[in-house]
Amino acid sequence: MKTLILYATKTGTTKKCAALLSARLGAENTDMRDIADGEPSLSAYDTLVLGSPVRLGRVDPRISGFIERHKPEIMMMRLGVFTCGCLPDRAADAFSKNFSLDLIEHAICMDTFGGELKPEKLRGTDRLIVKMMEAAAKTDERFRPVTRLLPDSMANFARELKKSAGEPV
Repeated sequence: MKTLILYATKTGTTKKCAALLSARLGAENTDMRDIADGEPSLSAYDTLVLGSPVRLGRVDPRISGFIERHKPEIMMMRLGVFTCGCLPDRAADAFSKNFSLDLIEHAICMDTFGGELKPEKLRGTDRLIVKMMEAAAKTDERFRPVTRLLPDSMANFARELKKSAGEPV
């Protein structure tokens, strides 16, 4: 299985998760690419993993745009999608709002890998949103951010991808 992990990152958490996933999949057969460095060719890969942060319920627009431009190719590959965010209980909503039903049904696995709040890396609106979340969390548990990565989710994700390719898990 030759795998490309294509990710977008704002504060580095999605890149960190991509690297952890790459190690679980076997780094020798896995390439990582930040979409900020340009759109790669998919022709050398049989498996694509897309990773994106979720902000205000939305995945990074560069990932959404990549999917729109390359959907026929993506639908011919094994596909996994992960998100990083501090509200993992809302991951299912984020998937259904950001990805078409046919892409969701095509994906071998879709999961959230948790998140890390890094206020020192946030500016402007993002910093304001974190403050609003913290205030809302005082009265509504649903807004309490989960500020840790979820290694079990990463392990299960890697296991499912390997299993789909007939590789030992």
